[in-house]
Amino acid sequence: MKRITLACALVGLGCMSQPTLAGIALNQFDTHYSEGEAAVRPQRDFPDSLLHQACRRVLTGPARLEVRDRLAEKMQLTLPEDTGFIVADITDYRSWIKDKWLHCTGTVTVKDWPQNLAGLAIRVAWYHADQNELEPLRPLLKLALEHSATTADAVALIAHLAPMEQQLNYLDANLKPEQLTMPASIKAVAEIWLQQKRWEEIIRLTERCDTLACRRLQLDAKEQKEIEDAEKVDDLSSYF
Repeated sequence: MKRITLACALVGLGCMSQPTLAGIALNQFDTHYSEGEAAVRPQRDFPDSLLHQACRRVLTGPARLEVRDRLAEKMQLTLPEDTGFIVADITDYRSWIKDKWLHCTGTVTVKDWPQNLAGLAIRVAWYHADQNELEPLRPLLKLALEHSATTADAVALIAHLAPMEQQLNYLDANLKPEQLTMPASIKAVAEIWLQQKRWEEIIRLTERCDTLACRRLQLDAKEQKEIEDAEKVDDLSSYF
């Protein structure tokens, strides 16, 4: 991946000392939405909790589209089609099953538009970074850094794009690891820490991420820590 010479220059800033309905992939469901009513039909067996999560996700579809429209207008960008985000309350939720379809209704309310715009901005930023498309990143990262809910994920992406010799110092100065929310951010930070042999920090961080990449990083850190611990015991035994 192309590196950026100075991480902070990317966003034009000095270095800085809810219920999210995501997760389940709707391509595993047949879906329908009309006039405030959502419906989903699973293509394989799912627990009831995931069926309802999928139905709520479809129910929030119009709000998701509005978040996309607002961000696209604000940034003057064309957003990738498969990138979305929403933090919203659903009240008066009702559901019923008819002909193998789970139907649901409810009132969807977005209370924090800045958080939603920042949440989508950092996801779009990660998408462009993965595609080596660096030009759109500055305004997206600037917006993400301005909201406390997305600052940590933005810091992780800036460090990920920075030259290797700058990555760790930037994270140490700016990152609050407990505030990371995205698997991509957690993976990026863990990979930087891996080079510095911060095994315990990697293990704690990746416990919050259930992707295959995070599990592999956690396993690697645990194995390396066990090796180091064994070597310390051997050194101590030889001393006595």
